[in-house]
Amino acid sequence: MKKIITALISLLLIAVMLTVNSFALTPTYTVSEPYRNSIYYTRLCSVNLTGDYAKDLIAVAKSQAGYHEGAYPGDTSGLNKGYGNYTEYCDWYGKTVAWCALFISWCARQARIPESVIKTNINATGTACLYGETKYAFGKYNPMPGDIIYVDNDEDGSSDHVGLVTGSDDEYIYTIEGNLSAKVYEMRYHRDTGKQYYTGSNIVFFGVPEYNLDKVTTPETGYKLGDIDADGKVNSSDALFVLNYSVGLWPMTDEQKERADMDGDGRYDSYDALLILKKSVA
Repeated sequence: MKKIITALISLLLIAVMLTVNSFALTPTYTVSEPYRNSIYYTRLCSVNLTGDYAKDLIAVAKSQAGYHEGAYPGDTSGLNKGYGNYTEYCDWYGKTVAWCALFISWCARQARIPESVIKTNINATGTACLYGETKYAFGKYNPMPGDIIYVDNDEDGSSDHVGLVTGSDDEYIYTIEGNLSAKVYEMRYHRDTGKQYYTGSNIVFFGVPEYNLDKVTTPETGYKLGDIDADGKVNSSDALFVLNYSVGLWPMTDEQKERADMDGDGRYDSYDALLILKKSVA
């Protein structure tokens, strides 16, 4: 009887997972009290994660549009107008810094994107990609949503600022950026020149993260993420394995947990199973 119940629960869970295309976001850390009471927290928790990393990253970033840095330490609600880099994003990181690069890192972690796809980074300067992406010079690449722009503010040919591409058309490249005039701001750049719409700043290159889960492997074993039973394939059986573990029915070894942690958050739950299912049909 126990085996029958277990099988029925597992089949029901798989059926539910196959019909659900998104999960409501929950922050990956304990947020500050001022932020919890702000509209930006409400917007963040209204984001539905789909497992499409680029789409989810943009949704998280856009939920923060209008957030303004605070005036004093602990002023993290985003509702006041200060200029001391006091933000929820710095509070999460544990250090008060210029936060355009940190904002992307925070968004990636809340979107449950693994470090193997977008590294946590707080630097925006130089001539190299800083999140582990592939570099493409401006004018040599057609930007896509989820790409990272590196912006030159002082015409020295190197980056001083970063942002996220949200879309493009024949005339403009659209972005959302942290710490632009001390807030989260949606911006646009001329498609032909890379010049920002309002200033002389310009895009010098793009960073393109590897969002394709099929190319992501665990660092120690070399197995693909999602291949729980190590049979060389990622399929619904692997998702079932994780679901049964998440409800306490099946055990997993440490090695299996490493391969099950699709979003890199240290938990092995139904969202990981959803990502495995999406990968199995990709």
